Formats: sequence, C-alpha cells, structure tokens
Amino acid sequence: MDLDSRDLIIQVVLWTCAVVFIAIAVITLLALVGKLTLGGGGTRHDYFLKRLFHVLIVAVAVASVGAFADFMRSAQKQDNALVVSTKEEME
Repeated sequence: MDLDSRDLIIQVVLWTCAVVFIAIAVITLLALVGKLTLGGGGTRHDYFLKRLFHVLIVAVAVASVGAFADFMRSAQKQDNALVVSTKEEME
C-alpha cells in the first residue's frame, strides 16, 4: 500500500468518525430539548437518552485524547528536527 492510499484511508476513517460524532451530538441535543423521542417515549426514552448521552461524553473524551496525542506527536517531531539541525550546526 503506497502512502497516498494510506492517507486516503486515514482521511476516510477520520471523516466517518466526524460524521458519526456530529450525528450523535445532534440526536442527543434534539432528545434533550424534547424535539425527538427515543424508543417510543416514556421510560425507554429516558433509558436511551441516558445511554446516548454517555456515548456522546465518551466520543468527546476520545476526540480530545486523539487531538492531544496528535499534538504531542507533532511536537516530538519538531523537537527531533531541532536536535538534528543543532547537531548539524555544531559539526
């Protein structure tokens, strides 16, 4: 698999996750304000709303950890490039 197809696969996975995250957020918000009834209403609505809200919280946590990991990875690459350029200047 060449680099371009790997980048394409990564982009597809990222955009799919983004669309799913947005869908979960919209459905949860609509259910919270009462514009959408989950599971036919009643106690089933409360059950599904609670579960959906937990899924939304987990999705936010996963996205945050992913963004932080990406930030740390890019910072590490910058540090490595700085060390290499400093070593080259010293020689």
